[in-house]
Amino acid sequence: MLIVSTKEFRNNQRKYFDLAEKKVLVRRGKKYINLFVTNEPDNNLTECKTLDELNNFLDSL
Repeated sequence: MLIVSTKEFRNNQRKYFDLAEKKVLVRRGKKYINLFVTNEPDNNLTECKTLDELNNFLDSL
């Protein structure tokens, strides 16, 4: 398992998306975000089309 800060993730997104087949957690304050790879989208996931939507969603966690 690899835990990285949001700053580290933002600076090296490609690297961490490539590593997402292993367990990667992004730490944001006291919360953690799991990165994982699947062949099919999960119908329960929230789709964010803009960066603002993504930031709002992450803030709600």
